[in-house]
Amino acid sequence: MSTFAVTASILSAQQLGLFVIEKYGLSKNSICSLLKTGMNHT
Repeated sequence: MSTFAVTASILSAQQLGLFVIEKYGLSKNSICSLLKTGMNHT
């Protein structure tokens, strides 16, 4: 299993983006960002 860099127990959007790009064969231009934090992070 891969490890993710975290900030306050929230997955790093950058690392998560790199993971899903590789895992699902997405475009290298794809981005991942955290839209809103709260009880259930989005």
